[in-house]
Amino acid sequence: MSQLIAGVVNGFSAILGGQSKQTMYNRKAADARLSGRITAINLQMKGAQILSKVNSIMSTSLARSQVGGGATNITAVQTGSLKYGVRDYSTVKDNIDIQLGRAEGQAQDYIYAGEVAVANSYMEAMASVAGGHARQSQLGYPEFGSKSVTVPNTPYTAPSGMYGGD
Repeated sequence: MSQLIAGVVNGFSAILGGQSKQTMYNRKAADARLSGRITAINLQMKGAQILSKVNSIMSTSLARSQVGGGATNITAVQTGSLKYGVRDYSTVKDNIDIQLGRAEGQAQDYIYAGEVAVANSYMEAMASVAGGHARQSQLGYPEFGSKSVTVPNTPYTAPSGMYGGD
């Protein structure tokens, strides 16, 4: 019976181990999401700097045009700076979406790994209990409620009167 009990204990330990692995993977998933958000915030700050630079260029060119600079030259500067500013800002916005998507994808991979770890731990637990049962079967099970102990490889003698002959 001790082999079966040992199998059950090992199985329980396997399940606890799988659950702790799942907890670890869930924490890694949260870290991946947080890292993606931090990267997205840094990219948003870069986008704000781009817009600030475009605003500065346009206000400078507007101030120069008020002083008496060439109107066609100022318009070209404003149009060019606006064009490149919008392009750079759009690239930053796309990078934000990409980073958040990558972070979420990595988080989902970690969550799935945790689910697989738990499923594997249940399979390991069942194998452990089955192995304990098999080992105990080889050793023999004690007979509960019996006053006699059966010893393997000894001849069996039936009590008198059991088969009606005595």
